Amino acid sequence: MKPEVTKCIHEIVTQYDLPNIKGHSLHIGGTLHYLLLGTPFDIVKTMGHWSGDSFTCYLHKHTILLMPYLHERPDLVNKLVQLALPPV
Repeated sequence: MKPEVTKCIHEIVTQYDLPNIKGHSLHIGGTLHYLLLGTPFDIVKTMGHWSGDSFTCYLHKHTILLMPYLHERPDLVNKLVQLALPPV
């Protein structure tokens, strides 16, 4: 399924002279979409097939990039901080 979706996206961006969108961008975009809808982190992790600690590592690495999208959702920010920041 993934190769077909990637091929379809490539054809569309080529036809309309859009910036190329890679699979990783879609994965991250989907993750952000569901987080902003209030989907619990563990559900988003499962839905995105994030393995092991990769989800937490991603959140830790990109917390600053995610914050502008989450600033109106303090409940999500608190959960993100709990997941992304190492315990003291």
